[in-house]
Amino acid sequence: MVKAIVLPLDGSPLAEHALPYATAIARALKARLILLYARWPVIPEEDGPDLQVLADQLRTEGILVETHVFHLPSLGETGQTIFEAADDLEAGLLVMATHGRGGLGRMLFGSVTDQVLRQATLPVLLVSPSSGRPWPSDRPLRVLVTLDGSEQSEAVLEPLRDLVGPLGAELVLLRVANSNDYVRPHGDQCDVCRSARSRGEEPDIEPVRVRRYVEKVADRLRVDGLRVEAEMHIGHPASIIARVAQARDVDLIAMATHGRGGLKRVVLGSVATDTLKRASVPLLLVRPSMEMPRPDDDAPGGHVTHRGSPLSCGPPDS
Repeated sequence: MVKAIVLPLDGSPLAEHALPYATAIARALKARLILLYARWPVIPEEDGPDLQVLADQLRTEGILVETHVFHLPSLGETGQTIFEAADDLEAGLLVMATHGRGGLGRMLFGSVTDQVLRQATLPVLLVSPSSGRPWPSDRPLRVLVTLDGSEQSEAVLEPLRDLVGPLGAELVLLRVANSNDYVRPHGDQCDVCRSARSRGEEPDIEPVRVRRYVEKVADRLRVDGLRVEAEMHIGHPASIIARVAQARDVDLIAMATHGRGGLKRVVLGSVATDTLKRASVPLLLVRPSMEMPRPDDDAPGGHVTHRGSPLSCGPPDS
């Protein structure tokens, strides 16, 4: 169970954009909200955020709040300081905006956010400037959970359950099979494939083994009392994630920072980064344990086969 949440601030309105989401989780979990200000050497003392005023305001709303200020020897150490502070404060969640002082020019690439993601072992909730709407109070939180068929991608499930379970969340599991990674035995001889490609579209195919995998994960979560639905699509992962998120009107997208391809796939340049740029809701990222082995795709766990053992447009397996 998460007992402490760290929210880094830098005195800019964009950094405080993540505050409503951090307070919502802190209130639901009855966790401490730690306002963390890493002071940069080039910023005058008087330009920093008034942490005490903000903390007092949150306390009147029933939030347990602490404040911490760290002085940085150089700008390049901001990410390292945030990560170490969260670890020292025994935080179970780091919530942060993807843009802060410097505005929209500070993108995820090469930013403090990327520094934190490369090192943080705890879940990180990222809030972009496009994440404008508050989480609902008149219905359950709706969360889109992306999977790729690997155990690494499933690492998001346990921390997600701890974080959003108390919020009464509904989960939508999404398995996206990247069309570039799969070979279909029928090729252009399949009428469905040929017709779709003639229109410049990806074939509308539902490989049974992929569907079976995502439904198996959904059933496992339902046993724990969670409300879960499942979807499966083929195509460009980030594009489909954004499209399903909009169609399902989700409030949060959750995924692991590493999936099929193992721990060498870092968040920079990955589906997670692309999703963050497209999504209009916060993104929860969880880094799998370094000890987690990469599963065999044909293992009994229901993982789908990939290149070399093609998916079929044909009938279900017996």
